[in-house]
Amino acid sequence: MGNNLVILPLICLVGGAFAVYLTARLVTRQNAVLASLTALVLILSLILVGQLDSDTRLAVTNGGPMPAWGNFTPGAVFLQADPGAVLIAEVALGLGIFVALFSGRYLALDKRYETYYPLLLLLMTGIIGMVLAVDLFNLYLFCELMSLCTYVLVAFRRRTDTAIEAGFKYLIMGSVGTITMLFGISYVFRATGSIILPIANCMDTLAGRTGLAFLMVGFGIKSAVVPLHTWLPDAHGRA
Repeated sequence: MGNNLVILPLICLVGGAFAVYLTARLVTRQNAVLASLTALVLILSLILVGQLDSDTRLAVTNGGPMPAWGNFTPGAVFLQADPGAVLIAEVALGLGIFVALFSGRYLALDKRYETYYPLLLLLMTGIIGMVLAVDLFNLYLFCELMSLCTYVLVAFRRRTDTAIEAGFKYLIMGSVGTITMLFGISYVFRATGSIILPIANCMDTLAGRTGLAFLMVGFGIKSAVVPLHTWLPDAHGRA
């Protein structure tokens, strides 16, 4: 199984987002067509994810493939598919397919759906990237991609004050979570000299435990874990 296969679902989703947007701008703006095209991209990504196994991983640095996983190289990409990651990715993509299909009818009277479907695909890119990431840095990057798309989608009905309020509250709370996560990653790197997840688990120092606490708070805010869930009622109930 080629190592490059693990990144193909992400390439498919990003390429699909651009293809859907260009289709909406240059070919047709029919909502049903865009919804169907988005669903097809998600189905293709689901098929690609289904081809992954536990031996499929990718370690790419600025200088090419990285022979060892123990060191951190800036700009590196570390992805790996394990059974748990593949299962979560398949569930997420399956739900995304249903969302795309049902959104066709929901957005029938909204003229801005040409931006909705690309955002949905980029959101799925962030989710799948988080599942496949093996290091904290790329986990953070994919989490931010997911969050940015979510901010816009929460405030998608921008003509209503409640949607704007919910999106702004989510943006503020998400920014706090982002800063907290960055603090956590920096402490983990200081304590272990690595941000690769298996190595980052070996934290017996005060800096390591502090980094873990920051990471838990940061991800807790973004995941709306009680008591860090104050943005959730507005985002789900009013957006």
